[in-house]
Amino acid sequence: MFHASSRQQNDFIPSAKFAGAKPGFLFRKNKEGLGYYRDRNSASNININSNNGSSKRSRSSVTDDISSNKCTDPNPKDNESIFDFAEKNPPVKKIVTLSIAGMKSCALSLEKAINENMSLRAKYPDDPAKFMESELTLHDEISSVKSIATSSELYPLLVSLGTYVSLLGLITHENSDVSVCAVSVLRELIDVDVITENFNSTNKSALSLPLAIIEEGGLEILTVNLHRLVESEPEDATGITDTITLIETLLELDATIPSFSSEKSIAELIFSTTTFVGWCLDRVADSTSRPFSSIKLQSSEVLSTLFGHEDIRTSKTHVLSSVSCHPSIATSAKIDGTENLLQTVGKFRKKDPQMEEEVEFLENIFDVLCFCLVSSVQGENSNITAFLDGQGVELCLRCMKEKVHAGHGGMKLLGVALGGAGGRRVAEVFVSGGGLKTIFPIFMGRSVAMPKPAGCSSAGSDLAKSSIAASTASAKLSKRAKSAVKDRREFFSLIETYSIDILYSLTKHLTPSSPKDALVRVVAKFADGVETNESERCDRLVELVIKKDMQARTSELKYLRSEEADLDEQDGGEDLVELAALNKKLEGGGESFHKVGAIAGFLCVESKKCHEQFRNQLKVNRNGMTIVKDALREFAGLLSDGKKAYIITIMELLVLLLGFSVAAAVEPPPPAVLNLPTTTQAPRPLPFSLNHTRSAATNVTVGSDSRSLLLNGEPWYPVGGEIHFARVPRAQWHESLLRVRAGGIDMISVYCFWIHHEEHEGSFNFTGRRDVRSFLETAREVGLKVLLRVGPWDHGEVRNGGHPDWLLPIAKTKANPDGVTLRSTDSRYLAYVDKFFAALGRELDGMWWEDGGPLVFCQLENETGDWKYILALKDLAVLRSFKPVAFTRTGWPAPIPVPAAGFCGTTVNGTHADPARCAAYPVLPFFSGYPDVYWIDDMAPAPYLEGNAALQASYVFGNAQLPSQPMWGGFTDVPKLNVEIGGGMAVDYNHRPHSPDDMPSLHLVDVADGVQSLGYYMYHGGLNPSPENGRNNDPSVTLQEGAWSAPGTQNGMPSVNYNYFSPLSDLGQPLPHYHTMRRMHLFLGDFAGEVVRASVSTAPVVKPDNSPDAPFDNSTLRWQVRSEPPTTSGAQATAQPGFLFVNNRQRLRNMTRKTDVRFDIHAHTNTAGNATSPLVSLPSQQSNAVTVEPDAFFVWPFFLALGESQGSTATLAWATAQIICRVESTSGSVTTTTLVLAASAGVPDPELAVLLSGPDAAVAGVCAGCTQADEAFGTIVDTKATVVRSLDLEAWRSEPALTISLGEDRRVQFVVLPQELADSVWRGRFAGADRVLISDPTQGGVETLVMATASGVELRSPAKRLDIAMLPPLISASSALRLLVDGAEDQPLLYPSKRTTLFDTYSVPMPATSPPRVTVKQLRDAGPARTLVGCGHKAVEPNVTEWQDAAAWSVKLDPPGFRPAASTDVRLRLRYLGDAARFKRSETVVLNDNWYTGYHGFGEMEAGLSFLDEEHGGALFKSDTNLTLHVLPLKRESLEDCVFLRSEFWPRFGEDGVAVGLDGVDVEQSFRARLEVPNADLMVGTRQPVLASLIRDLFNIYLRVLM
Repeated sequence: MFHASSRQQNDFIPSAKFAGAKPGFLFRKNKEGLGYYRDRNSASNININSNNGSSKRSRSSVTDDISSNKCTDPNPKDNESIFDFAEKNPPVKKIVTLSIAGMKSCALSLEKAINENMSLRAKYPDDPAKFMESELTLHDEISSVKSIATSSELYPLLVSLGTYVSLLGLITHENSDVSVCAVSVLRELIDVDVITENFNSTNKSALSLPLAIIEEGGLEILTVNLHRLVESEPEDATGITDTITLIETLLELDATIPSFSSEKSIAELIFSTTTFVGWCLDRVADSTSRPFSSIKLQSSEVLSTLFGHEDIRTSKTHVLSSVSCHPSIATSAKIDGTENLLQTVGKFRKKDPQMEEEVEFLENIFDVLCFCLVSSVQGENSNITAFLDGQGVELCLRCMKEKVHAGHGGMKLLGVALGGAGGRRVAEVFVSGGGLKTIFPIFMGRSVAMPKPAGCSSAGSDLAKSSIAASTASAKLSKRAKSAVKDRREFFSLIETYSIDILYSLTKHLTPSSPKDALVRVVAKFADGVETNESERCDRLVELVIKKDMQARTSELKYLRSEEADLDEQDGGEDLVELAALNKKLEGGGESFHKVGAIAGFLCVESKKCHEQFRNQLKVNRNGMTIVKDALREFAGLLSDGKKAYIITIMELLVLLLGFSVAAAVEPPPPAVLNLPTTTQAPRPLPFSLNHTRSAATNVTVGSDSRSLLLNGEPWYPVGGEIHFARVPRAQWHESLLRVRAGGIDMISVYCFWIHHEEHEGSFNFTGRRDVRSFLETAREVGLKVLLRVGPWDHGEVRNGGHPDWLLPIAKTKANPDGVTLRSTDSRYLAYVDKFFAALGRELDGMWWEDGGPLVFCQLENETGDWKYILALKDLAVLRSFKPVAFTRTGWPAPIPVPAAGFCGTTVNGTHADPARCAAYPVLPFFSGYPDVYWIDDMAPAPYLEGNAALQASYVFGNAQLPSQPMWGGFTDVPKLNVEIGGGMAVDYNHRPHSPDDMPSLHLVDVADGVQSLGYYMYHGGLNPSPENGRNNDPSVTLQEGAWSAPGTQNGMPSVNYNYFSPLSDLGQPLPHYHTMRRMHLFLGDFAGEVVRASVSTAPVVKPDNSPDAPFDNSTLRWQVRSEPPTTSGAQATAQPGFLFVNNRQRLRNMTRKTDVRFDIHAHTNTAGNATSPLVSLPSQQSNAVTVEPDAFFVWPFFLALGESQGSTATLAWATAQIICRVESTSGSVTTTTLVLAASAGVPDPELAVLLSGPDAAVAGVCAGCTQADEAFGTIVDTKATVVRSLDLEAWRSEPALTISLGEDRRVQFVVLPQELADSVWRGRFAGADRVLISDPTQGGVETLVMATASGVELRSPAKRLDIAMLPPLISASSALRLLVDGAEDQPLLYPSKRTTLFDTYSVPMPATSPPRVTVKQLRDAGPARTLVGCGHKAVEPNVTEWQDAAAWSVKLDPPGFRPAASTDVRLRLRYLGDAARFKRSETVVLNDNWYTGYHGFGEMEAGLSFLDEEHGGALFKSDTNLTLHVLPLKRESLEDCVFLRSEFWPRFGEDGVAVGLDGVDVEQSFRARLEVPNADLMVGTRQPVLASLIRDLFNIYLRVLM
């Protein structure tokens, strides 16, 4: 027997924990306890003969085999292993019970096997056959411990039993197979997923095992063992892999669980207590000829993780050039890690990696070098010094010049080296080494100069190259191909980023004292060619400034509108969202934007040539130097105090050049100052005469001068909206037009589509929906003027643009060169048009303005530049008795061919021609503007918006989309009129934008920019009529535009739906922006004269001094003024009426809150250029400045004349509230003017200021609690304004905020509403007087409509009761009204529920009924989701065959046969998920269809049962009518590649990546009622006003008594 007592005294050294490797000893727990036991099989103790029959040569202690200066592998093993023995003696597999008892039994068996094996090894050290079986048993016992790997609750027992110590000891076992097995078990036990899943703050038992292993020196044991394993031996290679994996797992646990390591991180422990880093560095630099191994890759990965760890990067104490590689950390053996890594990179300087693993390996090496240089400090032994000494800069440049894959990493490494502590040294070496010659071609984006991805990589594969070409050619790509394309694009995108990093660092670090004129050479590279206007490098910098700014903002916006942002707000509030948004912005391009801005700023300071070139190029791109300013300010704001000095220095120097403040990054913006013009020019006559101007019915004349349209000679500001009669059921025309009129529209524009009226040649159809005459009669009844757009080609998303199908076969094409030339002066074409015009002319007879009809204007054609063709159409129209006041045309495109010089307006040399010659072209141009475009195929929100900013510029004052050049041979003397500014935006199948909420602020900018009419396309959506064959289910034959239309009109529209997300939807339902837009419409209707006159023909608008340069500037306040120049008398200036326009909203851009704002409006500037004292300040100088909130937009008035009576006048000096409307009323001999205003966002305490003049002008009263003060202001000598503040906005119903008396017969009063009521104001003429009606926005919400007509007030709402406040009240005995429902009186009289001196409020009971229930039953599942074709161009919408694969549901109302009252409108809201949906009455009759857009609630698909029922003969509510919903499935990849829809609006996708389903069908109802005056004799202005007033007063007393 071998007993412990027989051992020598030094055979065992007690130790409570692993204290590093000791030569000749192994650390383990054995009979003597925990400590170091002599290794009997080490070379220093036993001389093993290679021929002694040993089954396996035991590993000698690694400390004896490795020299003091090198890290090498021992010789490979070549004898029989334990596994060979096991094959001859197969063991019985042991099963461990997962319980405490089972664990104890397992631990006991393991200890028994260890002791047995140690005993036999000690007893028979020279005869391995004697202990081989025990080692096999030991191996099995070790393996059995793996059984508890999924039961982390047993880990504490594993620790308390000391089993983990035994496993650690076995890692150093003489037999490496046993050692490898022990490592494998520990790797299995320490699993990240298992531990993190079972870990929580109250139960940390899962951490007990990994913490105990670290505490017992497990990291050191594992590292020492690595040095004795031989990679070429399969079993040892497994052990190496398991060891690295185990260390990676511990690193991941440390990163995942904050409390994992309390004192030092695992990374710090590895660096300070082990030589693991040295071992890995030695492995990655291994130059043996054996094939590339996974261990080499794994070593590079763990090095990247270690050097990238925050503790290692921030400690800056780990010098890569001197790393321990001996098993014992105390031994002095070192390697130069920098040299190792650079030599490794050097192997790829001329050749690319040959396999994907080598690509990953190379990228890991570059990452390690980058991490080391980031954490480097200055000094002799620093990593940056080692990098420079090792010729790292030269190596990177060599890789770049060779254009190999390593050049990509080399650029990244150079960027890091230049940006670090030793950046100046690196920059100087870079320039002296010829780096400028290499970097600039790459910076310019020249493909020939760029590093290329390795062919074995995803980015460099043939698949990636061919797929990019295929995507351009609209081919379908597989998922693998898409991934390859993405990788390739990212590869080259990063090259662009790295080039920016490098050039930024060069401009930052180089100084005039840098050797070899390095700084001068950099500047010269940019400035070269500027003088000859060929500075492509400066131009490239401008391109990148704009591009990176847009990328950054798009990324930020995408996050803010994502579900991720919503979740972040729930978790961490606004602060977390703000921080995350900033991070997204920086990641999306913000960092590069800052750096290119800094480069531009640097070059502006260093080179006047560059400065001028930047300014010119930015101006060409509709930007300004503000974008550079913004980049620098934002950059400085993000940098720490120690790092921002360079940026601040540039900004300080730029003050002299650009005039902006360095402190602007932290200080408020400069005061908002604007100087009014000093001269004006009176409006001029049109260069041609108008005809048919006087209405026979009303005697009202319509005219025009060069400034505006005119009504009875007075300025008229038409507000127009498009509605198509053939797209609205005839039964709905009257109410639809009432809704349009109630929205503040006074003129509608209407397409009359040829194809709707002559589907078959010679057979004209003007019946049903197509009855244009009846529609015009309805418009006249409602009180709307009409601009009829007669084509013959209109577009309007109609099939063939309106050309009938029968015309196309005879049209000129390549195949038919002798055919008819459409849309031209071809006599054959005009002959067909003449027949259509003749038939249409008969329908229009008597409908022209001159005849007492509503038809004022007639548009010829649409979007053509052929002026000769326009004139030919005019001749045909006149021949067929078309009698508009004026013919019109779209003001785009420019004329083709250009009319001869002097044709109209000015000649070539600029002299004015004979205006009479323009009579040959009496056509008024109307213009357009949209916030988005659906007709494109880009996978982004309007590339015009994101790319060249043309559309975003529409939100910046001074950029209205109006002609900047004469449109018709110098023809300029016409008013600036609009017919097509977006009221919303249609949805194409492949491009599905969201835009309605962005419209109202765009319209405000148009008005501020001098536009003299608004015309919306569309204002009321619709449903396309069915073709005459009744089949509207087949997209190839419907009357809607689609892929089957004639070329040029192939936008993928639904077959039926033409929603356009306009203010009134396809079913005429109001959307939120209907109400917001009405606010502007009422203002323009009531203040048309002031608005029109508040413009100068030569300069209609005035921009403030600090107006933003471009739409990219979201921090500068955007405001503008429409005003005529002030009149002057000596030194005194008197302002004229004007309006202040403010817009702090822009589509797809986050606007900042503007604080401490005060608007100063000056009369002029003096000779020194300094502004005089302001004429007016809003708010006043004595008031607090205001805040303009994000997304706020408003109009404030100043110097607005209020009234005059017998020499007394009142003027509204200013108001800091949104002006909405005014109304005049007469009671007895007193005329009262009421101005209605509303508080603006961010201005909760608006103020009113009035100027009073004359003997009888006086303040008659102010609201309770308001303050009143007389204050001097502006430049008006000895003039004081009465300023009223502290308005009680909640008391609007009870008393005016301010009342002014101008004598006994004239009063002016102000009603100021709270902001939430600004969009609840309605205006109309009712009961003989103009009235203001205010609804309660909480009753019925957006769907409530108040439509005042001369004979009554139509109400429509889903609410059960509506409270309507009316001003002025009816002057009758009781102010009673009749309430009518379905034409019959619902109750005798409706009395006011509340009466004040201002308003009568009526509480109107609506005829509300309970909605029917709806039963939905799925009829069939969807077939496979369609694979889209045409990606990269226009994805084609589904055809009739593909619709057969749609999922289908039946939809039935309960009770069966339910039919609503005539006053009830019933709609179904269809909440589906998928690509598209159709709601059908039968197989061939589609009631509505829809492309999925992600709208929820308003804008979601609806089916108008009441809306369409009459047209379908009352069948839609019959019980036997089969109503079905059909939904096509949608693939996620379709939205990724083919169909644009912003990701925040995507539907839910299933695990298969397909969305199809129905969330529900809701029944929506709204109810109609009508209010009428019961007795005309008691109305305002009729026979008995005095008696009526007396009776009214008595009735009020009676009501008070009752109350």
